[in-house]
Amino acid sequence: MPLSPASKPPAITLETLRETRLTFKAAAKLAGVDQTSVWRWAMTGLRGVKLPTIHIGRGHFVTEPALLDFLNKINDKGPADVSHLVEARQEARKPRRSRRRAA
Repeated sequence: MPLSPASKPPAITLETLRETRLTFKAAAKLAGVDQTSVWRWAMTGLRGVKLPTIHIGRGHFVTEPALLDFLNKINDKGPADVSHLVEARQEARKPRRSRRRAA
């Protein structure tokens, strides 16, 4: 039975594929929650908002902008309110030695 137009998942665009993809585990670490919370946000949503995901093969991913947008929506806040998550992600990407020197 084909999906109705309202229930079809959104199309994946080249722009979406170019965005930083996070596994649910990485997204949970970035948001400071347990991995099961990210699964729940993706499957059932929170406060009427679902976390958009990408399924590639057997993998489930969320893009960094989608996660930040989701967190803003559930907290009714603007984009700058979770900018500390982006900064934390950038800091986590630095090699350990450079993080120690900066501190």
